[in-house]
Amino acid sequence: MASKLKQTENSDHQRERTIEIRVLYFASARERVGRSEERLYFAKPPTLKELQIDLYERYRSLTELSPYLRWAVDQSFVEDDSQTIDNGSEVALIPPISGG
Repeated sequence: MASKLKQTENSDHQRERTIEIRVLYFASARERVGRSEERLYFAKPPTLKELQIDLYERYRSLTELSPYLRWAVDQSFVEDDSQTIDNGSEVALIPPISGG
C-alpha cells in the first residue's frame, strides 16, 4: 500500500503533477502528531482508507485513537473509507471531545 501512495517531493515542479491534500489535526490528534496541519502529496488520489493507513504508519501514536476518530473530507463527515480524496481536498481528524 505504501508504495502506491509514495509521497512525492515538495518542489513546485512535482506539485504540478501530484495530488495535494491538506490534513488538519484537532485536540488529542494534534497533540500526538505535534502539529495542527500539514500538506501531503500523492501520485494518485488516495481513498480515505489509504490515507488512514499512511497516517497511522507515519504517526504510530495515532493508532490508539483510531477507534474513536471521526474523519471529515471538505467539512463533511465521512463513514465510507473507500471514498476517493480529490486534489485540493481538506481532511480533518476529529477525536472525541469531552467536557462539561
